[in-house]
Amino acid sequence: METINGARVGVKASEEDAIGYEHSIFTSAVNDSFNCGICQYVVRDPRECEDCGHLFCSNCLLNWLKIN
Repeated sequence: METINGARVGVKASEEDAIGYEHSIFTSAVNDSFNCGICQYVVRDPRECEDCGHLFCSNCLLNWLKIN
């Protein structure tokens, strides 16, 4: 199983450790600005960085903050 910054990639995640949505579930292309800066999937439960405006999945950001 591949991981990126502690988040599991390519597996169905439970709600408590969910990463972003895979691009393949959308019927049309999703703008790259909606990609999580950590997992690179479409953001799930988005959080925005006030300083730069980048979006992150809530769980990706929380996991990253625990590690770093």
